[in-house]
Amino acid sequence: MAISLIFMFISPVIIHSAFKNQNHPLYIPILILGLIGAGFAIFMAFKGLKTIMESMFGKK
Repeated sequence: MAISLIFMFISPVIIHSAFKNQNHPLYIPILILGLIGAGFAIFMAFKGLKTIMESMFGKK
């Protein structure tokens, strides 16, 4: 969950930075990096919640 929280704050900053500099040659790679980070944050949040739910209710 901590990794997810970090990426939840860093990824929007990276995406915003990419959109502010659309004329820069690294616009597309930075935007892709931000989107991958946002997807990773969502993935880690679900994985963390699944771990918490399994510890509370048992593994089935």
